[in-house]
Amino acid sequence: MPKKSRPLATRTAVGPFQLTDRDLRIMREVLSYRALNSDHILALLGGSPTNLRRRLMLLFNAGYLDRWPGQFKEFVPGGGSRPLVYFLGQAGYACLVERGLAVRRRIDWARNNRAAKDNFVSHQLMVAGFFVALRTGLAKIGGVRLVEEPELLASLSGEAVARCRRHQTRIKWPVTIRRNNQDLTMALNPDGFFALDYDPGKWPGKRRDYFFLEADTGSEPIFSHADFRRSAYFKKMLGYWATARDGAARKALGLDGFRVLTVTRLPGRVANLVKANKEVDERGKGTRLFYFAPESRIDPRNGAAILGDFWRNGRDDKALSILD
Repeated sequence: MPKKSRPLATRTAVGPFQLTDRDLRIMREVLSYRALNSDHILALLGGSPTNLRRRLMLLFNAGYLDRWPGQFKEFVPGGGSRPLVYFLGQAGYACLVERGLAVRRRIDWARNNRAAKDNFVSHQLMVAGFFVALRTGLAKIGGVRLVEEPELLASLSGEAVARCRRHQTRIKWPVTIRRNNQDLTMALNPDGFFALDYDPGKWPGKRRDYFFLEADTGSEPIFSHADFRRSAYFKKMLGYWATARDGAARKALGLDGFRVLTVTRLPGRVANLVKANKEVDERGKGTRLFYFAPESRIDPRNGAAILGDFWRNGRDDKALSILD
């Protein structure tokens, strides 16, 4: 009689085993992005896919990692096997805190992981997929260093940055936008904030470039013509445009310039976002502040692609690289 397979959401008892530096790195990566799937982890750590899956299973069975329950709700006939999605488990968090690799906070990881909604996890995986691809791409080309948000918040000046440091929160700032003779103060909290530092020997004349990331799942309309105060993606664009003008970025963030990268789940939405961008500035010509790309073209295993002429410019619709 064939052996009955064990449900992927069910843990089995494991004996004592020695945690490795690679195990600790897996847990730190998962903590950093909140959710990663096995393809993301493989792209970041490399090695044998089979060995990695076995190690992830061991870390899951020991409680160092959790598997997102939502991925087991339905079976898609003919859909093939999908990479499993992992969260940090309570034992994993305690392990990182004990080793000084995470800040101690009162967090019930098991409860939070069980309560994670589909939209939240889908959004987190979009963000993680972008950063994994960016990291693997930069590793291939060399000469460019990724500066992530914690390092930026520790070094930048600006009122909003100081407030985030004080409260130990991610980057967020208020901005007032105006449309159709209406003023609205809103908070901008990007899905990602990073910079690229260039090796002057390989990239002469290049200085540090700053970027904000928006992961657009398509859950909100681009415009909300009936009510300006309702959620709409165009409002975010107006917020970034207002931040970039009149020295607001310098005052709030300590930045002289930045670009906004939007990754969208729906490929056909890119063209509509480009059109919306042309309405951001008063002249109706659009701005080179915004770059757009579909999520479907991002491959964490071949991140070099997103460093090429991958992005559509919101002003002249040319394909550009973020390294330009």
